[in-house]
Amino acid sequence: MGESIVTFEQLVKDFPRITNKSKERAKKILPLHASPELAALVAALMTDGYVEWTKADGRPRAKKIMLYSSEKAECEWFLKIVKELFGVDGRIEAYTPKYGYFKKQPYKAFVSNATITQILILAGSPIGNKTEKEFLVPNWIMNSNTEIKKEFLKTFFTFEASKPRVKTNRKFSFEIGLTMVKTKELLGNAFKLFSQIKELLSGFRINSTRTITYPKSNSFETSKHAFGFSITNQFSIVNFYRYISYFNPKKQRVLKKAVIEISKFSRIRSKEVCALVSEMKIFFESDRLLAIELSKLTGKNYSHRQLEHFRRNESKVPLEVLFSLIKIKDDEAILNELPNHIMFLYTLDSSVP
Repeated sequence: MGESIVTFEQLVKDFPRITNKSKERAKKILPLHASPELAALVAALMTDGYVEWTKADGRPRAKKIMLYSSEKAECEWFLKIVKELFGVDGRIEAYTPKYGYFKKQPYKAFVSNATITQILILAGSPIGNKTEKEFLVPNWIMNSNTEIKKEFLKTFFTFEASKPRVKTNRKFSFEIGLTMVKTKELLGNAFKLFSQIKELLSGFRINSTRTITYPKSNSFETSKHAFGFSITNQFSIVNFYRYISYFNPKKQRVLKKAVIEISKFSRIRSKEVCALVSEMKIFFESDRLLAIELSKLTGKNYSHRQLEHFRRNESKVPLEVLFSLIKIKDDEAILNELPNHIMFLYTLDSSVP
């Protein structure tokens, strides 16, 4: 069981006007411990979720938690997590947004329970309009174990990040973009938040670009700015697939396709690979005959000159060539001598018909 994140004593202290009924309900829930499910729920409320906070009699009151999504399955996921953590049901409704254009019917999932809302606020969930409020990744997540950090990032990127897209006209150059919006006055908080996200990613060997910001409209007087960064290093995208991923199936399929493309077009320079090319050249008796066989397997036109460069370590070897040579030799032993992401890409490549 993870560390205690919210206790009954803390709830009563921070919300002194809590009713006796809410106290009895809270005693059944608290203490609340750190878990991957709780981290995922907090991430959802930091992105497409919402903590409703109203004022009555001149004082603030927690009211309910919500999630907005065009994917009904994501709303169902949200309610399932709440049910598992707190034993409370919620509802899903279709709704029409006041602003913007939408292709699919949007939905909102909500749980009207002040006690749970208060507990999640103490667990680090931001309140109200997030573009106008300061918030950071809670310390209990930043200092947690790998599984909790993974679930937090998976949920955060599922709701807030783009699916992989081609960065240039090169088929294997992809990027994953993460963008949020803040008022101009809160950009300092925004950069600190993304610094935390980048720190969490680095723990999974995922590098990212520097965080940039720009006005939300063409006017530099606008009160709101977008800020964001991208994952552009191709092996960082591979590591994102290996260690984080999306829980949205559509985004995950695009990510897998991107990683497969990376496996086809990325290259490696290694003396072990040079030795394998030389061994296969002897087996086929010439670079020309080996090039013909590789061209059949890959659908590319490799020349004997290219094979000479590969053997002499004068140019990097495409991974599709390496994988084809392994399959020809029917021996995967060389993979144990190469970086572990090469083994992962070979396994992924072999799983594709």
